[in-house]
Amino acid sequence: MRPGARWNVAALVACALAFCVFAIYRVRYVGGCDSSAYLLESMRIRGAAPGLELDPDVPFKGPLAPLCMVERRGLVFSFFPPGFPLLLALGGYLGAPFFVTPVLGAASGLALFFALRVRSHPAIALGTMLAWLCSPMVFWGSTQVMSDLPACAFAVFCVCALLRGRPRAAGALLGFSLAIRPTQVLLFPVLVLLAPKLRTQARVVVGLALALAAWALFLVASRGGLWTSYGHNLADLDGAAWKYQLPFLLRQTLLLHVPVALLALVSLARPSAVLPWFAWFGLFLGLYSLWHWPFDDWWWMRYLLPALPAVFLAAAEGATVVADRLRGRSRSAAAVVGAGMVGGYAAWTFFASPAKSHTNATFDVRYPLEVASLEHLVPAGSLVGSLNLSGPLRLYSRYQSFFWCHEDTPALIEWAVEHGRPVYLALDDAENDCNRAAKEVAARHGLYPNAVGTLPSGRVLRLLGPPR
Repeated sequence: MRPGARWNVAALVACALAFCVFAIYRVRYVGGCDSSAYLLESMRIRGAAPGLELDPDVPFKGPLAPLCMVERRGLVFSFFPPGFPLLLALGGYLGAPFFVTPVLGAASGLALFFALRVRSHPAIALGTMLAWLCSPMVFWGSTQVMSDLPACAFAVFCVCALLRGRPRAAGALLGFSLAIRPTQVLLFPVLVLLAPKLRTQARVVVGLALALAAWALFLVASRGGLWTSYGHNLADLDGAAWKYQLPFLLRQTLLLHVPVALLALVSLARPSAVLPWFAWFGLFLGLYSLWHWPFDDWWWMRYLLPALPAVFLAAAEGATVVADRLRGRSRSAAAVVGAGMVGGYAAWTFFASPAKSHTNATFDVRYPLEVASLEHLVPAGSLVGSLNLSGPLRLYSRYQSFFWCHEDTPALIEWAVEHGRPVYLALDDAENDCNRAAKEVAARHGLYPNAVGTLPSGRVLRLLGPPR
């Protein structure tokens, strides 16, 4: 076996082992707004009848769409972009939707290795790959039904394709990633820096245009139009947020990746070589430093996952600088530095980082348990209003749930009163306050939320009815 082939085999073995670990710790159930909407949309795409059918007797269709989903022209679909649900649908055809992110997580490490083979010694490339697969953020993303890791993986695939002389493929992969997260457009300037020749850039644009055209056709065929509501997130950008978001993101990047981050700083000895990587990380850092949400724990770094490969690519360049200083370009120096990178980072990750217990699996079994407990309390034909349970009710049952916070919910309750349809509410105290108009309508008809049972989470199930 050729020496180079041995490194490739080692990377493939590491990829397979990483997949096994991610698969063992993957989630088995979903229920949160994002994950349930992704899974429901994937089931809709493959015609798996996930319970998104609308009750034809109910004239107010808008509230019948669960949280993070919308109703348009009689269809209910996720308001998130369709890229990740399509990947889940492909996994669903194989009976394994919850294995999609474990596959992508392991594959992202392999793509990082082959990208680095173009610019680094294979020992450093392998060490960087192994460090990547030890990252708490990669582990987290590879075990969840969330779009963070898929967006990250396709960013690595895109850059790998460009570095290995496949600019059209790089453009197409970028186009696909835009349908996972539109913010992936920030990768385009990085590709320009990596491929300064106009001919190469033109080929990237051709691949990108073909992918976007394919997505337009898919949206028209699947949703009846090009509409997506992702753009409303732009309203959440806040220039005042950077004062606390930027320090948080920089601090957590360092604390989660100290050995890797230090090597990335060493790479500044070769500024022209690492400019694309620092631009990559900096563009995403700048965007999410303006995000309105107050980040308060390490796992909020998931938003920066699509930029995290840039830190590891820069670290590989820094490791090359160190190897060169140790003993020229000898194989042994590169091997020592590569082993030191993965060993030091693994030790930091599992014993010192803020996420050292990140391998604790959390399966959201509480959502199907909540829904199952309703079956003994809610008669068939009832309308069940909720916020966070509105998606799981469609996933794990066939109740006609409605979104309590929707602006048309008061009109829906008026209609239910007139037609004798019982209305139940599965809300906690905070959720109950999001629609005072609906409560006022119910009170006007002498209906009050009377407790009829308690769900496993402690959430009280209530029936809108006359006081007892």
